[in-house]
Amino acid sequence: MIIQKKMYPLLALVTLGVLVLVLSGCSRKINLTDYVDIETIGVDGRGIARTVIDEEKLARDIAKAGKLNPADEEEAKIIEDYVSRIRCEAAPQKDLKNGDLVALSTKFTNSNNDLIQIVEGEIQKKVENLP
Repeated sequence: MIIQKKMYPLLALVTLGVLVLVLSGCSRKINLTDYVDIETIGVDGRGIARTVIDEEKLARDIAKAGKLNPADEEEAKIIEDYVSRIRCEAAPQKDLKNGDLVALSTKFTNSNNDLIQIVEGEIQKKVENLP
């Protein structure tokens, strides 16, 4: 198929439009494992694992991805709703010793109205430095 020269501007415009859509879609994804960590406390053999979520950074990035203004009361509620639907669980949680592996899984309760894609995941961390 041969494309006529007068079609080049239209083809360029369509290509640019597709590129904009693809790139704007990329920024609407939040990977939960980027905002969580596992903290271990206690003594070797009796350590405890706790999940830690950087909610401030998460809320800031949700606002950015969703083009939401945290200063606006209604939009701040939307951001808060996203954060409230996130759950983290570490396993095992008790009787940890140095060298054990702890897995942290993230879960998100989806809604039909979600503007942002929230990606669940899992991280593992080796227990270290328990006295």
